[in-house]
Amino acid sequence: MAWYPIGSTPENQAALVSGIPMWMRRPLAGWLEPLITPTGSREAKVLRVFDQKRRIPGVLYSGMMEDYGFRQFESHLNDYPSEYIQLLDFMVYTLTAAEYDSTLSNLERILLDCGSEWKIGIRAGLAGLEKRVPEGVQEAADTAMSTPGHAGPLLSEAWHSVFGVNPKPETGYRQAVLAVEAAAIPVVIPSDPNATLGKVFAVMRDQKDWALDIKKQHKDYPSTAVLLGMVQMLWAGQGRHAGQPDWAPNTQAEAEAAVMLAVPLVQWFSSGAIARR
Repeated sequence: MAWYPIGSTPENQAALVSGIPMWMRRPLAGWLEPLITPTGSREAKVLRVFDQKRRIPGVLYSGMMEDYGFRQFESHLNDYPSEYIQLLDFMVYTLTAAEYDSTLSNLERILLDCGSEWKIGIRAGLAGLEKRVPEGVQEAADTAMSTPGHAGPLLSEAWHSVFGVNPKPETGYRQAVLAVEAAAIPVVIPSDPNATLGKVFAVMRDQKDWALDIKKQHKDYPSTAVLLGMVQMLWAGQGRHAGQPDWAPNTQAEAEAAVMLAVPLVQWFSSGAIARR
């Protein structure tokens, strides 16, 4: 049995929080200060590198640190939580490259304990903050992203593009499609080097016997129809053919749906679960 404050609900408590809430400030400051306070150490150089990258317009971070010290710097970050998240994302990237595993583990624990919507994600050599998803979903995605060949890395890129700190919906959607193509084409039409996911759909539709190995199937919605619907939805939903009257770039919601749709498709095609039956 869990305890909840008066006036709160389990649903409220279960919700992940965005930004830097009050209860996260002290543990984050304790984690950040030793890494960026100028001491001449290797870690202390992270801040100046960040400043040189100029990934966020506005304050000169290293200059502020030298002139006012960490407390003033931290106060500024608390006033601009999006910049705080950006800095943490850059720190994760830099510290991963330097193999500071225990330091990153400490940050991950802070984010988890404070109920943050952010977590540390490492995909195909890329490290940074990414949106937290339900544990079972994450496990399924991790399995699919470990797929050998091109499909796994492409799905990793799609995941980072959609759930990372700086989401790129168009890129994420496109990479999700490429990931499914990489998994499906060698299975459905291996002899066609110029095939697309649209061609995969057409071949599966015409052959009529691609299915999952499920004994009991609904008469109106057998797995063949469901698979065709999933492939066609992913293919048709792309923001392709700019210049057409109905063109629009993919939204964040569309990109998230595309990546979540790509996860089972990559897994099924790669594992042989989808086959002619």
